[in-house]
Amino acid sequence: MQFDVRLDAERGFTGRLDFASLMSGEYSAYSYGATGPIVSASRRPIDTASFNGTWRGYYARTSCAPAASCVFPEQDDATLALQDSGGTLSGIVTLWPRRLEVTGRGSGNNAELRGQYQWSRDVTAGVVVRAQRSPAGRLTGTVELMAGDGESRAFTLLSLVPDPTP
Repeated sequence: MQFDVRLDAERGFTGRLDFASLMSGEYSAYSYGATGPIVSASRRPIDTASFNGTWRGYYARTSCAPAASCVFPEQDDATLALQDSGGTLSGIVTLWPRRLEVTGRGSGNNAELRGQYQWSRDVTAGVVVRAQRSPAGRLTGTVELMAGDGESRAFTLLSLVPDPTP
């Protein structure tokens, strides 16, 4: 990946992005990429006083018990959308294909949220999200899903970045 950016007095930041990747699996391999100009971009301060906002990134599945029951991909998109009201947090964590409602507390750069959802027709699952915010505003952390029937899933949140839309 190549990222080249410079400051233009009229358009803000401009530049170019080149990205290429090779994916391989048991039966095939392919490459893909993207290249193009950065027409304009702007910079704004990171809100480190609250957890208000939406972070987007990826998760990696770290465990499933029992392993044969795992339907989640090993890695996929993750979104954490939060509202912060004086340290009391509420929001939705989205891990393919689930949208999980959670509530909890945020203190400094750490947040812990919990919730429940219907795992199956007869089983309710608990959700625990622990996240840490870096000085650059990125979130990392873990998500644990524990069903009342003993099944569980664990995920690592990988460098979720703040959504640029205000």
